Amino acid sequence: MSAVRKLDRTSASVYLHEDTYLQREIDAVEKTEYIAGILYPRWQMMAGGRLVHNLLCSNIIRALGNTLAGSKCRTLTSDTRIHNPRTPAYLYPDVVVVCGKPELRKHHSLVNPTLLVEVSSPKSVEYDRTTKLLIYDTIPSVQEYLIVSQVAQEIILFRRDEAGRLAFVEIATETLILESVTCTLTIRDIYEDTSFEDDESMDDDDDTISQ
Repeated sequence: MSAVRKLDRTSASVYLHEDTYLQREIDAVEKTEYIAGILYPRWQMMAGGRLVHNLLCSNIIRALGNTLAGSKCRTLTSDTRIHNPRTPAYLYPDVVVVCGKPELRKHHSLVNPTLLVEVSSPKSVEYDRTTKLLIYDTIPSVQEYLIVSQVAQEIILFRRDEAGRLAFVEIATETLILESVTCTLTIRDIYEDTSFEDDESMDDDDDTISQ
């Protein structure tokens, strides 16, 4: 869990039972992720450029929603809490797609997502590529996992292979073929209206975390 501890050393020293965590989340203004008894504030995952982060999330939700309209799959926002009972972990991916009937447990936490998307900042990219990848890998329903960069127009695609693991497929820079939901997206549409250089919140968020 070293990738996580780099984000918040203070919370990593306090253990919290998952039932207590779930009760606290009901009224929480800022949602918190939970991994094996440790809390990690979501704002740290978005550190460095919240405007770009939010634009990318909106673009991805719109692109997937339009493409999947009328199918058995539905697109959900970052308010959707994912539960992995093996860790245990409760996470809030930036975008979630679930195909078929959603299965909810533990205070309405989704346990059968099909496709998960994280929009990565320089502060969270290691966490997304290591800790979150390992957690999502052990959720049997997850067929694909995307890590969307917010500092360059590129998307890392992981797909469940014949061995049953989420394996690296490619770094997409033009088109993105999603077999789990049978659709193709263009990188241009996902990054529409984003400007990396003009996001003034980049430095502000980084300074907050380093204090």
